[in-house]
Amino acid sequence: MSGTDVRAERSLPVAAVDCERCGAVPAVRADLRRLTAVVVLHRLTTSQQRLCRACGIQTFDHMTRRTLLLGWWSPLFPVNVLLIVLNFVSCLRYLRLAPPEGAPWGWLVRERRPGHRTAGLPYVSVAAGALCVSLVVAALAYAVHLNYVALTG
Repeated sequence: MSGTDVRAERSLPVAAVDCERCGAVPAVRADLRRLTAVVVLHRLTTSQQRLCRACGIQTFDHMTRRTLLLGWWSPLFPVNVLLIVLNFVSCLRYLRLAPPEGAPWGWLVRERRPGHRTAGLPYVSVAAGALCVSLVVAALAYAVHLNYVALTG
């Protein structure tokens, strides 16, 4: 398959193809990203699967929760914001799909039924990430204050 065929396949609108996870139709390919960062070490994971609406939203939920909790621990944390925005854009492709139908092996691959409503947006993870970032900022501000008090006597 030539490079132009691959580009044409990626730009196709929603097609009646099977979900790679549960076998339901319709399914669409979208890239979802996850960033894990620890001070100077980073790990960027990309999921490039063709998924139905239910599996796509479930994968979006999982990848975005992990990014929100583990992507802030680096000096390059603005990249985390970009990845979250890109994940929301990719999730729109899944939300445009019709509810999944006919997943013959879905019960073997995952516990949920095809089309079963997955968890909502990761509001708890957003709050936990914001709390962790604010605690780090408060600790740094307190350390600067203690240093200033020690220097001025």
